[in-house]
Amino acid sequence: MISAPDLLADAVREGVVEAAEVASGAVTLEPATRSNIVHRLARGNQSVAFVKQRGAASWLDGDDPVSHEARVLGALLNDDDLGRAPSSTAPDRPIMAPRLIALTAGRALWTEAVPGTLLHQVPGAGALGIAHAFGRALRALHQTPVDSNTPAAPRPWVLDGRVTRPSMVGGLHHTNGAAVAAVLGAPRVAEVLDRLADRWRDARTTWTHGDLSPANVLVDRGDDGRYSVRFIDFEDAGAGDPAWDVASALDSLTVMAHTWRPDTSTSSFSRPTKCSLMAAFADGYGALRPDPDWRRARLLTRAWQTAAMADRHPTVGGPGSVHSAPTWPSAGPASTRPVAADTPTRPAPEAAPTWPPGTPTCGCDAAATSLDPTVLALIDDVVAASPGRRSVTRPVEVAA
Repeated sequence: MISAPDLLADAVREGVVEAAEVASGAVTLEPATRSNIVHRLARGNQSVAFVKQRGAASWLDGDDPVSHEARVLGALLNDDDLGRAPSSTAPDRPIMAPRLIALTAGRALWTEAVPGTLLHQVPGAGALGIAHAFGRALRALHQTPVDSNTPAAPRPWVLDGRVTRPSMVGGLHHTNGAAVAAVLGAPRVAEVLDRLADRWRDARTTWTHGDLSPANVLVDRGDDGRYSVRFIDFEDAGAGDPAWDVASALDSLTVMAHTWRPDTSTSSFSRPTKCSLMAAFADGYGALRPDPDWRRARLLTRAWQTAAMADRHPTVGGPGSVHSAPTWPSAGPASTRPVAADTPTRPAPEAAPTWPPGTPTCGCDAAATSLDPTVLALIDDVVAASPGRRSVTRPVEVAA
């Protein structure tokens, strides 16, 4: 790993900051929580750039996400030399990714800081506008032309149908990880994953991001009040199947539907439902058809991630966790399980906002489509969910 002093020296050589700023302590290098080794270069409270190095998992697995992301950003922003990307793009190529500054010594990827707030840190008051902007940004990425310089996107690990990566096999020895691994090997699930693996091999003709978790989506609001979305962490990006991105985006909105809370300073805010968020996303994206098989694959990925955290930190799925939904006492049938007067009861669903304003939501049952915060519930959703369940207002197809 490159040391902090050497990284600061690289920042000076690349013209990111001045040597005098480093000497005076005006700029700082701070660690950022990511799967790989990431540091934030800041001037006071203002982020200037981020630098990424390979983490322990990538070394164990034999991957080089840093070099791959450099190729991705160079191709995506039309910088063939993998050096300083152009300061502007063509009108039909909106800037949706961080600008590549440099790949120093082939080991440290420098990118400019992107304005905005991570999706899981954004207040929920503008949820529908955010979901709409999310759809617009993903459509722009998927409509970016693929050419001979476009790297192939790494295949999602879940399509292997089993846990084989060295960085992950330790999870097989823990309760939750073993449960998810057992589902991966179940015949019904294996059949779905085999089918998706075949599709992945044949459908790598679209620019994809590969990991649209809430931690990789940045939200910004302009002076006109409109939201915009950009993406970060392009280490799984490249030519791939856009249906994987769509499933990932909709899964992230499902998580946010559970975690967004009413803003106490704004009395008019009501929590958006999963259906209304997906309708807003679909309106921003245009034509898309969410695939239930890809949805299951994404749920399995999140189940594994949740299991890993639950095995390390047993309270990860408890109330208040970013991975949890509100939980309520199970009252059971009224005739057999009386409820004490002081027992909280589940409130009636709020009147959810719709997108566009005045249009009906999808009409799906919120109780049936809500995801329980436990790994068990995620597994149950993968195996037992109805393939025909609809989660958007209309059937849609991938836009040209």
